[in-house]
Amino acid sequence: MRRAMLCLAVFAAVLTVSGCGRDDSVEISYNPDFTSLVTEGKVTKVEIVQEPSGVAYILGQTRPGDSPGQFKVYITAADENLRQFLTSNNVQFTVPPQNPVMWKCLSGAVPLLILFVWVALVIFLLTLAVRLVRALEQIARNTKKE
Repeated sequence: MRRAMLCLAVFAAVLTVSGCGRDDSVEISYNPDFTSLVTEGKVTKVEIVQEPSGVAYILGQTRPGDSPGQFKVYITAADENLRQFLTSNNVQFTVPPQNPVMWKCLSGAVPLLILFVWVALVIFLLTLAVRLVRALEQIARNTKKE
């Protein structure tokens, strides 16, 4: 039982470290929401993120008092037209570097961790089955003595 709890705790820790937590940004559409915010001058800065998994999105911030505040926009890919659009509308943007080493570690560790949890669960269930069989054998022996 302790091993199963330890496995669950390790799995929860891996999920927490990998960034599966809460995201405070509001998801909006590229067109018309994002484009209208940019052309109206409500966006102060954006970050164009291209994850190693292939997912691309824009994390942005509007001026104080404008909604939605922090937002996230999924895009197909970070292209030159997007950068020209942001530059022509005086929006400060950055393109942060990817971290492929961390992605490789997580993408390799998570399947192994899931396999470990499954093996631990199977061992736990087999242990319970063996205990049940032994208990039934003991009951059978006790009923034969009487």
